[in-house]
Amino acid sequence: MNGADLEYVAHGPKSGQAKKLVVLLHGYGRNAKYMDKMALAVCALIPDALVVAPHGPEQLVVPHGIGKHNGDVLHIPQEVLAGNDGNDPAMLRQWFAIDGDLKTLYPRMVNIARVMNEFIDAQRDLLGLSDADVALMGFSQGGGVALFTGFTRGAELGALVGHSCIFFHDPAMTATPQTLMIHGDNDPEFGVAAYLAAFNAVSAYTKGRATHRVVPGLGHYTSTASRAVIADFIRDQLCP
Repeated sequence: MNGADLEYVAHGPKSGQAKKLVVLLHGYGRNAKYMDKMALAVCALIPDALVVAPHGPEQLVVPHGIGKHNGDVLHIPQEVLAGNDGNDPAMLRQWFAIDGDLKTLYPRMVNIARVMNEFIDAQRDLLGLSDADVALMGFSQGGGVALFTGFTRGAELGALVGHSCIFFHDPAMTATPQTLMIHGDNDPEFGVAAYLAAFNAVSAYTKGRATHRVVPGLGHYTSTASRAVIADFIRDQLCP
């Protein structure tokens, strides 16, 4: 797949040419519309930003028998397992299949990072912007993809955010943009210790260019509070 061909939902700017670009990646089993509230929070603070949220390139395929006993690293979020949100199954997407150990997941992550970097490049070039004018944020599986994508770019993005996600390190990573890691302390998918370990790894990799925030009472979803923190962070980095 070519990243320039990804379908997406766009928001803003309110008037004139966009001067900033913000890319939002949804979680596993969701689609770009789930990032609407995040997009509106960013637009409210950066009115000259174009905010784009691509749909994951693959239709959701929920694997059977996934679990740590099989050596799987990731697992299916409870809200996806519930399957009671009334959405058309054809509109539920994934960035890549989640069954498998790190060795199995690695080429999938490399491939989707390539696709996302192509997508970002295409959107950036259409607007005539530089990487310093671009922010990338993702939630859950989309957060892991966002971090891997941002850290493997040739130039540093203006801001990078991982919401409720873990970190897949790659020795080939070279970019160290200002990064925010945010999660809730009531998340049933990964415990606080797992998120702290991910942040510590990101902080070590970026040589201290990472910020960590915990939202009290937050589960495995975005909230008004977490979206406000993210929008503030993106504004501060893109519009110093």
